[in-house]
Amino acid sequence: METDLFFQVLNSVVSIAVAIMVISQLRQLKLSLNSSAQVGLYGQNAEVRKMISSDPELYPYFFEQKALDENASADLKVKVKMTAMMYLSYFENLVTQEQNLHKKHRNTWANQFVKKSIQQSPVMKEILENEPDIYVKELKDCCLD
Repeated sequence: METDLFFQVLNSVVSIAVAIMVISQLRQLKLSLNSSAQVGLYGQNAEVRKMISSDPELYPYFFEQKALDENASADLKVKVKMTAMMYLSYFENLVTQEQNLHKKHRNTWANQFVKKSIQQSPVMKEILENEPDIYVKELKDCCLD
C-alpha cells in the first residue's frame, strides 16, 4: 500500500515537472516567434527604404505628401506606384502580424507608424482607397479616415 502511495506521489510530481517544462518551452517558442516576426518586418522595411534611397526621385511621394502628377512620365508613374504597392504590402504584413510584435511595439508600429506613413503619401492613400479588394480590412481600418 505504501508503495502505491509512493508511486502516486511520484507520478504527480513528474506530471507537474513535465507541465512546467512544457509551459517553459511554449514561452520560449512564443518569444522566438515574436523575434522572428520583428526581424522579418525590419527586413521588409529596409528593402522598401533601400528602393527609395537608391532613387531619390521617389522620396517626396512617400515622405513629403507629394501627389503623383498625371503628366508625369510613364516610367515615373510605374516606379512610384510599384513602390507604393510594396510599401502597402509591407504595412499589410505589419498590421496582420501585430499579435507577434512585442506588446510595447504594437501600437507604435501597427497603428501610429503605418497610419502616419500612409497619410504622408497621397499615392499610397489613393491606392488603398481605390483598390479595396487588394489589401486586408485591418489595413484600411487602421489608415483610412
